[in-house]
Amino acid sequence: MSVKKQMSALEGMEVDHAKEKRKIEETHSYACKVGGRCESSPSTPSKTPAPKKTKNVDPAAASEPSLMEVQNNIIQILSEKINNRADHLEIMIKNNSKEIESICESLNSIHSDVMGLKNENESLKKENMEMKKKAAQLEQRMNDQERYSRRWCLRLHGVAENSSEKVKERVKEICRAVVPEEQRNEVTAAVDIVHRLGRLRAAEDQRGNPRPIIIRFISRTARDLIWKHARQSPFLQTRGLHFKEDLTADGREIRPT
Repeated sequence: MSVKKQMSALEGMEVDHAKEKRKIEETHSYACKVGGRCESSPSTPSKTPAPKKTKNVDPAAASEPSLMEVQNNIIQILSEKINNRADHLEIMIKNNSKEIESICESLNSIHSDVMGLKNENESLKKENMEMKKKAAQLEQRMNDQERYSRRWCLRLHGVAENSSEKVKERVKEICRAVVPEEQRNEVTAAVDIVHRLGRLRAAEDQRGNPRPIIIRFISRTARDLIWKHARQSPFLQTRGLHFKEDLTADGREIRPT
């Protein structure tokens, strides 16, 4: 056999060996996909696996805590903070409860005082109403008494004033001139108290507007007699004189003269 033929035969054998190896690899790859488990390639000769290379560990990296340790530390810190906050809140709640209790006691005391004052105020109101009622009754009685006492009095207006006047004698003369002659002595004897009302004014005022004279009679009969004849007396009309009843303030409002 020539050298050329031997070389061709060797090349053919190598080609067949390569084809067979590729077919085995394809079959093995398909089996891995279908079975889900791959062994080492059957074409690979069984050899003792090489020992794993160990990585060089950094001492600083080895001292760093793991993720679990970090989580545990965070949980512990948060738990401590929550417990501290809870203790603080509990203390605050206790203090607030004491303050609220104290405020409630103060409010109860104030409420009791207010109720006492309210009852006292109601009692004072009733007492005040009774006193007002009694005062009104006393005032009415005084007015009645004053009105009754004034029934013996008359007021005479228009008598001129002078510094040396004798008011009582002047009033007696006027009363005698008002009543009939047969009653003059009776009326004159009944004149009891006579005086002018109000403060003494200046001379000009005295001449223009003399102060009125109040006359108190001993008997109602004499007073009523003067009052009866004074209404139509020509003597009074010609001299600008006139009598008025001596009324109280309430009486003047009810029955002005």
